[in-house]
Amino acid sequence: MKRTSAIILMALLQSFFLSLGGKAAAENDESRSFNGKYEREHLNHIAFPIGGIGAGMFCLEGTGAISHVSLKHHPDVMNEPYAFAAIYVKGVEHGAKVLEGQVPTWKLFGPDQSGLGRGDKTYGLPRFEEASFLVRFPFATVELKDKDVPLTASITGWSPFIPTDADNSSLPSGALEYQFTNTSGKPIEAIFSYNAKNFVDGQGRILNTQGGFVLGEHEGNSGLAIYVDNNNAVVDHCWFRGGWFDSQTIVWDNIRYGKMVSNQPVDTPSPGASVYVPITLLPGETKTVKVNFCWYFPKSDLSIGLVRKTGNAFVGNPSKGTATGQQTVSGYAGKQLLNSFDAGGDGLMGIIQSPSFKIEKRYLKFLVGGGNQTDRTSVNLIIDGEIVKKAAGTQSETLNEIVWDLKSYKGKNAVVRVVDLDVYPWGAYIG
Repeated sequence: MKRTSAIILMALLQSFFLSLGGKAAAENDESRSFNGKYEREHLNHIAFPIGGIGAGMFCLEGTGAISHVSLKHHPDVMNEPYAFAAIYVKGVEHGAKVLEGQVPTWKLFGPDQSGLGRGDKTYGLPRFEEASFLVRFPFATVELKDKDVPLTASITGWSPFIPTDADNSSLPSGALEYQFTNTSGKPIEAIFSYNAKNFVDGQGRILNTQGGFVLGEHEGNSGLAIYVDNNNAVVDHCWFRGGWFDSQTIVWDNIRYGKMVSNQPVDTPSPGASVYVPITLLPGETKTVKVNFCWYFPKSDLSIGLVRKTGNAFVGNPSKGTATGQQTVSGYAGKQLLNSFDAGGDGLMGIIQSPSFKIEKRYLKFLVGGGNQTDRTSVNLIIDGEIVKKAAGTQSETLNEIVWDLKSYKGKNAVVRVVDLDVYPWGAYIG
């Protein structure tokens, strides 16, 4: 299966995410002042929610990265898409950097698909050496420094928050303001860019909006707009199309060589999009580029009672086997199976579950293939609202037999839920 995203943002999330960072800080270094800046290891587990009340959210992490993107009416904690801001400084040897601090070590070791090179993440790109994080609700600010770059950078993230104005405080939007100061004695020519795969829907189109682009779904008019307030902006609506990580490689080459690529929207799915803003800074001068995020996802599967299916995967009749464009699927029993690749490819994502049933037999046997991410592509047995059993594939199109011993659950009511919350390769197939 694939991926999904979403959330209802509540004030409690503010204290939850911030307390994670505060707790880590207190445990690791008692010298950090209360309510002060977060630095070094204290940046590893902290994130600031951005988005209108009840409208969904994304988070600005302590390093400046974007994560926890939850826009479609349910929480998608730990959803870190391929999206990043970058700066290029002309004439500086190592003047191209992702506008983030160093990646926390816990993200680098042991994650799923590491053996495939992690082409779904930006971790291998150069970043600023130093970062600090300060929160003063409704603002969070990341400060960035690097000896290779003759400027300092800061990121200020904020939500639409107006005390006593519930309507405007509930808008599905947020902003990141990137501020640059020339610390050298010479004028600087630079290019700012914001770059993103279509993490909303891998099979959706990328559309045009003034000063940026819209990551759209393949059905309807819903999507996420990312744009800047700058008349000099140049937009690339369609990254280079290639296999493996070719798209990401070409995008980074454009950034590090100072190329502002302009491509118009296409009528088919695009690998990703970028918006470029040229900047000239005199010695000591400061300029700001504001990146706006605004989303519209009216379709919701939230309901009172049992929800049998959500998302775009598993639509229509069961699959009859290998889908168009898919490697050969084998090992399944019978003539039909659940296949979240069919029809639409890796970009499809969704959840489907059985009606409630009483456990009367000791064993439950089934076949599963595809991705091995138990948190995103898996089969789950749920009893009393809790997942008690999980199974996933082995990064293969061949389905393998799984047998669950249900002796300890006899007599209880349960449901089987099949989950695919990943738009990247290796979903799941159930036979």
